[in-house]
Amino acid sequence: EGLSVPVSFSAGAAIFDSAGLSMEDWPVKVDIALFESKARAKGQFTIFVGEMDARYLERQRLKEDLRAAVENGDITVVYQPMFTPDGRDIRCCEALARWHHPDKGPVAPNIFIQIAEEMGIVSDITVQVLRRACIDCRTWPEGLGVSVNLSVHDLRSEGLVETVKAILAETGLSTTRLHLEVTESSLIEELSSARAILEQLRGLGITIAIDDFGTGFSSLSYLDTLPI
Repeated sequence: EGLSVPVSFSAGAAIFDSAGLSMEDWPVKVDIALFESKARAKGQFTIFVGEMDARYLERQRLKEDLRAAVENGDITVVYQPMFTPDGRDIRCCEALARWHHPDKGPVAPNIFIQIAEEMGIVSDITVQVLRRACIDCRTWPEGLGVSVNLSVHDLRSEGLVETVKAILAETGLSTTRLHLEVTESSLIEELSSARAILEQLRGLGITIAIDDFGTGFSSLSYLDTLPI
């Protein structure tokens, strides 16, 4: 009907000696090769090599360690000050999640947050960071707020608003001191549902901000429809 749909795909393959072909091994190795293709970039074709096995097993171990860290409350929070334009005052501090692995040391946020998203536990990290941020902010000077990042997974959660309300009630932090940041890309993915959730949060007195504006859709027109 006049609609053009461009299609791209990623692929993985494995080459075996016929004498050594294992019906149990080849689907796994092909899948690992496909995973490598997707990890590199879209539209890639990758042939399995032995090193991929080690990387795959390492990632699986990292997943299990991260799950344990989240369950044990081992995700910590550091703060990045947000200054006024003239640089004289700090109005807010952004809460940033950090994970210190017992053997590997600090794991970069772009690595463990991506893994948490794959595992479906990133919202658990958000809750822990939000609670710690609200507790710490209570000890700061009255005019200082705290900012917490929400992921696209958080915006898909029907219980987000109630979770935020419960943490504010538990910690006693004023809603006016809490700021929530959402990335432009996560808004575009869930614009209609995100708008409804953000309006409820804004109605509580929480400030909503868009992070990384200009890296994605970057249309000023939809900003008018959001409570930011």
